[in-house]
Amino acid sequence: MKKKEFLSFNTLIFSLIVLFTFLSFLFLVVGESFIFLNGDSSSFIFFKLRFPSFLTIIVAGGIFSVSGLQMQLVFQNRLATPYTLGVSSAGVFIFLLGLKVSGVGWPIFSTVGTLLSLFILLYFAPKKNSFLHTLLLLGVALNIFFSSATLLLHYFSNQSELYQMTHWMIGSIEHYEYSKLISPALALIFQTFIFFKYRNQMDLISFNPNLAQDRGVNVKKIINIILFSQALSLGSILPITGPIAFVGLVVPNSIRLLFKGSVLSIYTLSFFGGVNFLLLASFLSLRVIPETVLPVGVLTSIVGAFFLIISIIKGKI
Repeated sequence: MKKKEFLSFNTLIFSLIVLFTFLSFLFLVVGESFIFLNGDSSSFIFFKLRFPSFLTIIVAGGIFSVSGLQMQLVFQNRLATPYTLGVSSAGVFIFLLGLKVSGVGWPIFSTVGTLLSLFILLYFAPKKNSFLHTLLLLGVALNIFFSSATLLLHYFSNQSELYQMTHWMIGSIEHYEYSKLISPALALIFQTFIFFKYRNQMDLISFNPNLAQDRGVNVKKIINIILFSQALSLGSILPITGPIAFVGLVVPNSIRLLFKGSVLSIYTLSFFGGVNFLLLASFLSLRVIPETVLPVGVLTSIVGAFFLIISIIKGKI
């Protein structure tokens, strides 16, 4: 049987950076219509419309992708995503609830939701035995609960509220305020710092949690810290983009099919891969139908669904 060959880290990171440069040009300059930076109108479109959305893509693509990777490493399950534990679902529900009650979508709402979900999980999870297994089952139950609660919220909303909720839930990167990106950017930096700090322990945990425990790694503590940093990132980006699906599933799995190495290397590749994936989806959303901007979340879901089907058929997942 022929041994599977993997690409080197340098080859992949170089390819991803080149692709990022090309996609950045397509999104920033070509976009829905080609612009030249030699006039007031072009400068306005670039700096006030396209560049804020471009920064949103970088932050959101990175958060969604590396969060999916972290879930897959922790649970040793290629299908795990932030929705698996109900973290994203809780953030969505609390944000929409706050939007309905106050009429304003404050970012703190979704952060409270993600942290609330995490608190419930860690409070009811067993202290010693079968920690990860029980955490996963509790997360699935919470995901179902908060998803159902969101549907119930839709049911009791009026037409105007339904429009706001639906528009937000399909996912979008159309964002024009630089200041609102500070919080998710800092959260992503914190999430990356935490992962970098515990990279060696995560290498062991992703291979075998029991082996990591035997070697003196406090598995539960590290997983709790990783999940906490992830909840902060997701809670800060959800109000801006809405729940953009499948980025955290497609990108990390694609990277791991091409590359085998340390979790830190996979984390780095997944970050750039997530940004590129969302950049491509965002550019296509501008170009698929002339004079119409498609919701980027719809495109990522379509691609993700096909990726999942093909991967299952070929036995890759």
